[in-house]
Parts: sequence; structure tokens; C-alpha cells
Amino acid sequence: LPTVSGRANLAHSLTRRLATEPGALVYRPTFGCGVLSYIGAPNSPGARADLATKIRANLLRDARLKDVAVTVSLGTPGDSAVLSAITVALSLTLRDDSRSSITLTFGRS
Repeated sequence: LPTVSGRANLAHSLTRRLATEPGALVYRPTFGCGVLSYIGAPNSPGARADLATKIRANLLRDARLKDVAVTVSLGTPGDSAVLSAITVALSLTLRDDSRSSITLTFGRS
């Protein structure tokens, strides 16, 4: 099996954490943000802000991260009319004080 390391590993881990429903992992019941459950749900600036707050709190449990800024938007990058997708833009500060930006799009087909 191919493996990933470094920033690619971090991106994979964060994607998994965002997509996992809280409670889905028996021994880690607080792991996950359940982003997929927000797709197609009523959308408002307040709902997106609540999701961003939930994502930030969950991601800060990752020992590799020192700080996270989260922006949640409806649609895909460049096309906010796609109602079946949510885009999460992350501005990360790692424990070694380096910075990274990751944009992840979640959608249902």
C-alpha cells in the first residue's frame, strides 16, 4: 500500500476528521465534525459560522496544530451555486510555527 507523509499526511488526516461523524469511532466518541451531514441542510451565515467553530475546536485536538482559522462556504471553489457541496478553507499554524493552507470540498453526488 502506498503511504503519505508530511503535509500530505496532515491533509488526509484533517479530511478524515472533518468527514467522520462524531460518535462513529467507539473509542474516540468526540473525534469528527460530521461535515457531510451539513450538506443540503438549511444554510445561513450563522449555520456556517457554527460549523466553522465546531471544526476549529475539533481540529485543535490534533497535536500537530497550534492554531487554525476556518472559513466555511457553500458550493465548490469558483461556483457557490453548487448546493450539494461545502468548501472548508483552513489556515493552519503548526506546532513548529510553520504555516499551511488547505482547502477541502465535501459533496454528495
